This record gives sequence, structure tokens and C-alpha cells, in this order.
Amino acid sequence: RVLADDHEVTNFMIDLGEHLEATRSEKFMGWYHSHPFEVEGYSHCFLSSTDIATQLLWQNAEDPHGNPWLAIVVDPLRSLAKEKPEFGAFRAYPPDYSAPDEETPDGKTLGDDTKRVERWGTCWNRYCSLEIEYFMSSLAADVMKKLTEKFLWMKEISSSQAVLEKEMLGEASEQMSEAKKLLNSYLKGHPKKFSHALETAKEK
Repeated sequence: RVLADDHEVTNFMIDLGEHLEATRSEKFMGWYHSHPFEVEGYSHCFLSSTDIATQLLWQNAEDPHGNPWLAIVVDPLRSLAKEKPEFGAFRAYPPDYSAPDEETPDGKTLGDDTKRVERWGTCWNRYCSLEIEYFMSSLAADVMKKLTEKFLWMKEISSSQAVLEKEMLGEASEQMSEAKKLLNSYLKGHPKKFSHALETAKEK
């Protein structure tokens, strides 16, 4: 479990940070942890309420010194299932900031609260996700492949179409929802045309 007020962890990070500053030119730029939950049709890369508290603690301490602090969350089981890294990078909103209504961390508007919580957690309006790019060496890719092969149950998940099917189902549902909104908007603006089309269909 990740604890925002774990003094042992906090003191270790402070000591290590001071050591790095004295011996190297690099600085800490953030922290990471994993969400090893069951593989689903969506990513488990999100910030929980505890994660938000931890992120704000370090953001408030590091940002004023020109060191923007990041939170990275890794979904290890989904990474193995898809045979590629599955992770997200995030920043927490200041406590006095209110995000736009129904806007999720990726900047999209999602009206279904159940889907918002499922994908982004209960604190979906308290943080934002960042665009990420990563490099994975051939050695790292080989290690991930070996891990997938070693854990046969993970290989079965990745070799089946379970993950892709769930993703496609979720995307199709979103597309249907958007199409429904567009149709309703059109019908409101053209009620006479809709009425005429309906009468024509009945006659046929």
C-alpha cells in the first residue's frame, strides 16, 4: 500500500535525493508504483485518493524549486498480457482547483459516472494525465517476452483475444453513445424531417 505520510519512505527519499545532488547532476523527477489488478478491457493506470495525497505532498515540496514532480503508475499484469509497457504519467490538481464538469484526466468529457470511476478511479476529477513516450531496448523487450512465457496463465490471456475483445467492446460502446448524441441533436433541430421519414417508413 502507498502511504502519503510514511515517514520512513519520506526520509529515505530525502536522504537519497540529497546524496544524488551531491554526487550527480540528475534530480528526482517523480515517483512510481504499480496497480497489479486483474487484467480487464481497460487500463488500471490511475491515481487513487492515497496517490493524490502522496503526489500533492511532493508536488508542493518540489514544484517551487523548479522541479515539476510526476506520478507514474504501472499496470504490470496488463503489460505482460499485451507484451508492452502499460503505464501512465500524472499530475495532481491543486486542492483549490475545480476541473470542468465531467472532464476526465485525459481531457475528454464522459457523462457516465460508472465508466469514469471504472477507468480513472474515484478521484477522476482531481488530476490530469500527461502525454508519454518511452524507449524499450531489445533486451528489455526480450525480458518481458520471457516473463510472459514463464507465467503460462499470462500467456493464455495474451494469446487469447480476451483483452482486445474487451477493448473493442468498450470502444464500440463509446462510439454508439456518441452516435446517439449526434442523432438526438439532429432530431431536435429537424423535427419535421424526422416526422416525414417516420410516416414514409410506416407506409412502406
